[in-house]
Amino acid sequence: MEYQGLPDIRTQVELWNQLAILRQNSLLNESSFLSFAQDRGIPVVGVVEGEPGQFVNRGWLGRDDCEEDGSHLFHPFRIFAIYRILEACDLRIARCASLRADSYLRLTKRCLGEIPTDDEFRKLGAEWNRVVDLAVLLEPVYWPRIVEKQRSPLVIDEKQLRKLQGDFRAQTLEFVKTLDPHKWRRVHECLRLDAWRLDKNAYLYILLRVADWHERQALKGPLSGALWLRHMAEVIRRGFEEAFAESWPEEYGHGGDHWYPGAKQRIFATERPLDNAIRTKPSVAHKFGLFTGSSVRWYVEGDTEYFAFLEALSEPEVFGIELVNLKGEIVNNQSNAAMKFEHMLADDRRSRRFSMVSIDRDVQQNERFLRRQIQEDSLVGLISLHEPDFEFANFSRQELVEIAARMDDSKEGFSGDAVREKRSECAATTARELDSWYKSVSARSPANLKCGDWGRELARFSRNHPFREDGSERPMVNQVRAATFGWSVGYRSHYKYYTFDPETFALIERPQMVKRDP
Repeated sequence: MEYQGLPDIRTQVELWNQLAILRQNSLLNESSFLSFAQDRGIPVVGVVEGEPGQFVNRGWLGRDDCEEDGSHLFHPFRIFAIYRILEACDLRIARCASLRADSYLRLTKRCLGEIPTDDEFRKLGAEWNRVVDLAVLLEPVYWPRIVEKQRSPLVIDEKQLRKLQGDFRAQTLEFVKTLDPHKWRRVHECLRLDAWRLDKNAYLYILLRVADWHERQALKGPLSGALWLRHMAEVIRRGFEEAFAESWPEEYGHGGDHWYPGAKQRIFATERPLDNAIRTKPSVAHKFGLFTGSSVRWYVEGDTEYFAFLEALSEPEVFGIELVNLKGEIVNNQSNAAMKFEHMLADDRRSRRFSMVSIDRDVQQNERFLRRQIQEDSLVGLISLHEPDFEFANFSRQELVEIAARMDDSKEGFSGDAVREKRSECAATTARELDSWYKSVSARSPANLKCGDWGRELARFSRNHPFREDGSERPMVNQVRAATFGWSVGYRSHYKYYTFDPETFALIERPQMVKRDP
């Protein structure tokens, strides 16, 4: 048998008690569960409302909670157990007959080679449900990565939630380390095979996996059922990969497929297309003839911002992002820079490409230029104004001093200790003042902070410390996230329904009476 000898996951009572707060998928009552299964190609015709409860009572099907009246609630992952139950039952003989008539005894020979007793069938159900149990337990940790969003409960504040999530993750991984990875890798392989039996479109699954979650969620039929089984397999895989620092096959295919060396790299630009869905999107889109070039053109103030975001993104083109360094030319009115910028924004609109603008607020020319673009309704995307400038909008003074010292440490033959020793004397409140102070104390000569190395050091520090000292997320982290989501945001609806506040430059909903057609 494919699924056998699995441990009882529900012994982890403390972890199960936390699921009510942390689970990412809503539980379904019996009728909703049957509809969900049927919509996903699971052959539940002939199964009527109330029979999932009968399955629970017989020990075939696990439940995930119950309502006040005692009726059962099920996680969407339970469709795997239902699928295996109905596969084992010979419902093809009498598809319209109810299982209440004990037609469950009509089992196919391929199940055990003989007709199993109810006790034997209960043992099979226990094994199938233990697979679901582990997937349900791992779902709060890994589901957000699969759907690219985090469902947060309203019952606790953000700080408490972050602690609860961290504790749950740590405890869950410790539990996974007690399991046999070889046995569960076999389970993972069998899940992939079951998904392949439902739908055999391996390449299409990769396209769907990197697509917007709302589109995946709306799918119907066996393709959707296979997708949910593969998502189950993925949360299990990610749990064991993290717990044991090993690599398992990803969920496309069925285990018997063969890839020639370098084939995945050539087709998907990576050997692990599901490990970085955003990186995979352009390659998969290109394979299906959907590639349209960059989706975001990101205009930044100068060298510091340009090299910081270049370091943060590593390969902007992979995310469909084109970085443009304005080099402060709007401020200096060099080479008709404002006119060139306007032409580039117009080109963005013609190409239905989002325009992101990240510039400093301490320059009045910047504000005047952007305000005019808003008034002329010629900018579609996102505006980020750094107050007073990029450095101090993202980092505290003490953090900036430490980052400057680290930059000196990185230079051969120099040390950042001279900068650290004078940190108490730094009273800078702007990037210009910080640069002037740094030049006066650094052991390097010439030394300045207006360079590519400075931007890269800022990005590295932000990558390792995404939150500021007050616990809030650094604005540059949010900007990078917004830029990388350009692939999944609908330009037409954004163009029609959103505009900018001309005073704060915040993105706001367009008034109903002036909504425009794309």
